[in-house]
Amino acid sequence: MQVHITFYALLIGMAYAAINPAGLSRAGTHTAVWGKDGNSWKADEKTLIDFSSAGYHQGKNDFPNWKTGVNVRDFGAKGDGHTDDTEAFKKALDACPENRVIFIPNGTYKLMDWLGVEQMIGKWVKPKPKSNFAFRGESRDKTIILLGVGLQEIHPWHQKTNHGRPTSQWSWYGGFFWFQKSANVGIENLTIKGAGKQYDAHWKEKGYNGILFREVKDGWVRKVNFVNVDGGIFVANSKQITVQDILFTSTPDW
Repeated sequence: MQVHITFYALLIGMAYAAINPAGLSRAGTHTAVWGKDGNSWKADEKTLIDFSSAGYHQGKNDFPNWKTGVNVRDFGAKGDGHTDDTEAFKKALDACPENRVIFIPNGTYKLMDWLGVEQMIGKWVKPKPKSNFAFRGESRDKTIILLGVGLQEIHPWHQKTNHGRPTSQWSWYGGFFWFQKSANVGIENLTIKGAGKQYDAHWKEKGYNGILFREVKDGWVRKVNFVNVDGGIFVANSKQITVQDILFTSTPDW
């Protein structure tokens, strides 16, 4: 199965549905809220959501075309799909200077822990904030980040649903790429693939989750494939985040 999302279109569609469930007028030219030429619009009612300042840098600037700051291969990453490359990625993340990218050449890089977190104590996740950088793959389809284990297996966080069913916090939250308390950060031009198996029901996910933005200002995810993941992108308490040109797929055996 493939699901290709353009986030702008999704937002606009949701906005129209909330504004006018009946949809466009019969002529298909305008909504009842806006009218033909805006004559029905009442600004003081704030019925329409203003999206004009949404997205990275409020949509006023292009994404940064930063040069390579570090290459994960220089820190020991193998990219063979079997070696645990987590420490190499962590070292590259620490060493990357501001306004540069962490370059990831073609290959399959196995991660066995998250990036961007200093430690987890009980149910408290202490982030390792870093701003003004990005992860960039050499090519979207051939630079693969393999999530070798679910977050629940390495950082257990047991929860219960509203109906008392046992579950994990990572069933609906968190990511291996953890951006928190930062600004001007992004990830682009690569594939994130989960190594888990299909579940027979919701709430049993183990946390093969891609990306989290929490308390982030100005961030982006673009040209990224998600394959066999439990969660793709989570955004919490953040603003000016752009999600552009992403593709969700699953393999036949998942």
